Amino acid sequence: MDNLRQHDVTNDTQVFHAMRYDHRKGESVWTGLVGTPEAIRRERLLFGYCPGFAPHQWLRDGFVDLELSNKHPYPHRVGI
Repeated sequence: MDNLRQHDVTNDTQVFHAMRYDHRKGESVWTGLVGTPEAIRRERLLFGYCPGFAPHQWLRDGFVDLELSNKHPYPHRVGI
């Protein structure tokens, strides 16, 4: 990824906020993670709002790596 050029990054993977159910609040709360449906299911989390699409290069084990998204920003990212 260190040699990645800006035009190599495309928003090609749909991602969702990963949620968990908080029994004390009686509602779903955001875990702070954004990931693919497969990763969210694998971790037995709930689906939340879909902030849009993320470059597949930002994904680590199906979740958006915030360090990579900051290091290699995509100018049209939405809500991540």
